[in-house]
Amino acid sequence: SICNGADDNASGTAALLQLARHFSVAKPQRSIIFAAFDAEESGDVGSRAWVDSMPVPVEQVVIDINMDMIGRNAKHELFASGPTRYPHLAPLVNAAIACAPATITLISGHDGEAGREDWTNQSDQGAFHRKGVPFVYFGEEDHPDYHRAGGHPDRLLPAFYVGAARLVGSFVGRFDANPVPKPK
Repeated sequence: SICNGADDNASGTAALLQLARHFSVAKPQRSIIFAAFDAEESGDVGSRAWVDSMPVPVEQVVIDINMDMIGRNAKHELFASGPTRYPHLAPLVNAAIACAPATITLISGHDGEAGREDWTNQSDQGAFHRKGVPFVYFGEEDHPDYHRAGGHPDRLLPAFYVGAARLVGSFVGRFDANPVPKPK
């Protein structure tokens, strides 16, 4: 069967392209590298290769922001994983939570706290984390069409998706304006 992957991960890829377009016009104060990786399902092959041969020294990378599955959640919940492991990022995530669109409930979690599955190494941010690069991973919990043939575009929730993409863009803008140095 064909799994279209409208949510996993065409939703994150399309948002990445739109954010790159936005920041090409609304120039950031700092350099931003927009990168899309392949073979995440095969053990983060693409992100591991990137991190091992980045065009800049890993010490200069102050954050990795990852979006994987941001287009569909029946409860309108988007998770921000990372601040539990990297507490210096919590104030910016909390600011994003406070300004989240009405269509989104942003929840900090899934990064080692009790009672939730740990997403630290379950997507491309794991390759960065292993090199000591702080991350925030925006994503949603699995749904019935996760890795199934039902992952069609008409199953996405447009208001949730647009809100999620805008929220991630807002976080990127906030971080650019108020970068928090990564801990030594």
